[in-house]
Amino acid sequence: MTSALTGLQIATIDAIVSVFESEGPGDYGAIARDPRDAGGLSYGKHQAALTKGTLHDLIASYCGADGAACAADLQTYLPRMKAGDRALDGDQALYDLLKRASRDPVMQGIQDVFFGERYMGPALGLFSTLGFRHALSAAVLYDSFIHSGGLNMRSRTEARFGAPTPDNEEAWIAGYVAVRKEWLSTHANPLLRATAVRMATFERLVAVGNWDLALPLDVVRPARAYPLTPFDFGAHLFPGNPFRRLDPQKFGLAAPKSASGPNGRDRFIQEALARLGYLKGAVDGVYGQGTALAVKAFQKSIGLPQSGSVDGSVFSRMCDCLEDMADTPDLDPARAGDGLKRLPPEQPTPSSTTSAAGAAAAGGAAGVGAIAISAGGAPEDTTVGPDPAASSTPAATEPVSAEEGAVSGGPVEGVVIAPSSGAQEPPAEAAPGIGPGGAQGESSEAGAADPSDAAPPAPSGSTDGSTAAWAPPTDVPVSSNAQEAAVPESVAAPASSGPASVGVEVQSPSQIEIFGLTVSQGEATAVAVGLLFVAAVVLFAIARRTLATGRR
Repeated sequence: MTSALTGLQIATIDAIVSVFESEGPGDYGAIARDPRDAGGLSYGKHQAALTKGTLHDLIASYCGADGAACAADLQTYLPRMKAGDRALDGDQALYDLLKRASRDPVMQGIQDVFFGERYMGPALGLFSTLGFRHALSAAVLYDSFIHSGGLNMRSRTEARFGAPTPDNEEAWIAGYVAVRKEWLSTHANPLLRATAVRMATFERLVAVGNWDLALPLDVVRPARAYPLTPFDFGAHLFPGNPFRRLDPQKFGLAAPKSASGPNGRDRFIQEALARLGYLKGAVDGVYGQGTALAVKAFQKSIGLPQSGSVDGSVFSRMCDCLEDMADTPDLDPARAGDGLKRLPPEQPTPSSTTSAAGAAAAGGAAGVGAIAISAGGAPEDTTVGPDPAASSTPAATEPVSAEEGAVSGGPVEGVVIAPSSGAQEPPAEAAPGIGPGGAQGESSEAGAADPSDAAPPAPSGSTDGSTAAWAPPTDVPVSSNAQEAAVPESVAAPASSGPASVGVEVQSPSQIEIFGLTVSQGEATAVAVGLLFVAAVVLFAIARRTLATGRR
């Protein structure tokens, strides 16, 4: 391929780093506010930080935009943001306001352009200057700019692998990933050590030779991988059939608890099941037992084994049925249910690379889906439809709800996706009092980044932009019907592989403590009945003696 990257490749680069930062592409409302984080309150899909000035700049850009729904309310916070007032960390009114603003399309567009111009643009400028041509190389550079404020391991990598050139691009990028992983995983800062898992994604892509970032691909997370697929991107990037964006042979296997959190592939499955009449309730992108029941009903209706999981063959049959229902398979992809924006016109900036980066990111990783399905949270309904005769188009049935109850906290037990070359696992608990990173003091092994590779201060509030320790549950974006909480790395990376709290003994509600002894409810009931019987006998005896005394 040439050095020119496609819009989809730039969107994929942005999505990978967004998953690193907030556990999903385009989480515009991700918030971290750990008091131990030197960056203070951080916000947005790439975590603009209070004390670094990037939060102020982002909000100021939003307040100055036409049609910004929350501009008047946020305007009053700008002086305190500019001053880096840490009291804002605990301001619940501001927290709620930022969450509300994140749903405003104007805010989403501002974030796309803001992060694109400040970080994607410089990273792609260096990519072009070095004469690199692979999308994976650009992804490694961009992650370094977002995470540490520049190409912070360049001098250390050059000492071991020589200067970067077009001829040694692949070897040099693989070396940079190895050096950066070593630096992260052995760093004295425990919050920074926890982010070495970021390098596992790049290691795997290098190992399989996916230098063009062809989809699908797995983004490695501490507990499970995030399956990044074409369904995580705008339908406008896939002209033609909005359903068959992916070769069935590359679809993979979708099943309960198989992904790190809500994702586009599982959301597409839910939307398809809802459209076909098999699923009712909130479409949240979390493949739980409710979705599995709906898949079984669909499989039964078309004569497939009822596994409850979706592989390439089931996906293909779903597409057949969706196309049979449609007037034409080439549906308009730009409907409200798609949750995506088209590419905006290129903004005039000093760098055409910057403009292209902002535009592609704005149109690419902002959302998911291809079918106009309401995402409202309907009440739980686990009724499975009837068993119609096998046919290419299943009959409409009484659908099942998307998922059963929500479970708060971090990811539950599952297959651990360990870094492919033995990167250190995140620590069980992060330590407080961490100094700034990137342009925040972690930009290079010597404490100062190479000026030629410098970028604006890393947007993230913590050392790496994504490692604040566990925050209050209200900071964790949770789908109302999800089986698991989606825990942004910016909120809970160090603790995401384990329970949110430890050392607390929770007494079962079926047990009762009596006089220091723990007994079951049944035992307690038996004791109570026995005591009442004894009391009745005693009262009867007293009454009888009283009557006898009276007769005398």
